[in-house]
Amino acid sequence: MRYKSDYESINLQQYRKTYRFYDEHHIGLQGLNERIRIRGANQFWNIPGLEFANAKLLNLPDGYYLAITTYQNKGGEKKKYKPEIGIDMEIKTTITTSDGRKHKVLIEESERIKKCQRLIARRKKGSSNWYKARKLLQRAYQKLMSRKKDSASKIVNELLEHERVYMQDENLSGWHKGLFGRTVQHSVLGLVKAKLIKHERVTVLSSRMPTTKYCPACGKLKKDITLADRTYECLCGHREDRDIHAARNMILLSQKHTCGTQEINAFGEDVQRTQACKTI
Repeated sequence: MRYKSDYESINLQQYRKTYRFYDEHHIGLQGLNERIRIRGANQFWNIPGLEFANAKLLNLPDGYYLAITTYQNKGGEKKKYKPEIGIDMEIKTTITTSDGRKHKVLIEESERIKKCQRLIARRKKGSSNWYKARKLLQRAYQKLMSRKKDSASKIVNELLEHERVYMQDENLSGWHKGLFGRTVQHSVLGLVKAKLIKHERVTVLSSRMPTTKYCPACGKLKKDITLADRTYECLCGHREDRDIHAARNMILLSQKHTCGTQEINAFGEDVQRTQACKTI
């Protein structure tokens, strides 16, 4: 067995065996005779019929946390959802919805992260001061990631208030290599996509679907549109914001063509063998 200097998590597999609550402020762990004081457990006591399952004791840069899996019956009235919505992911505006809302979320690295990076560069690797500086850097990055996760969760929860969400399977990893790679890195696009793509009420269209080029008025493709064109203008007179136009087309094209393996041949040879969409 190899030496491990630091454990990030310990599995607590069974409630009342490996861990248990004494009250809303104290918990007991297997192998420890003393009670451990905790904060935040009062959130469980106001939920009727809650069942505790396994848990994990996490060693994070800013302290120790207990992540608990719980189960609850979903009884009650069926939730009423808003009408379906399409979303367009874009580098500058982050996320644009078919009803005209734009979520521009860019969370850049803080000055504290840059300061910690300079501090760790001046320390001798492996020294006690180097480990202290690395711990400070990990704590700063954790706060940055927590901010990103919070922003992404708020956007996803707002989108899932709709009956169905339509999106494209964008190649975000390819965007990182482009001119605006750092902008994509500071955005929450990856987190939002990861949360949405697995949801049962989200329909994912192929990334090759011509959502930007397609004109809903005349049904033709405008192939000469570039990234610099922020307004979609067709020869038939249809004119609309580029991002809102693409988001609305996602709903239109997914309803116009059967989801599955059916080939699309209505947009020309360049997309004849493209899958229409897939429902995850």
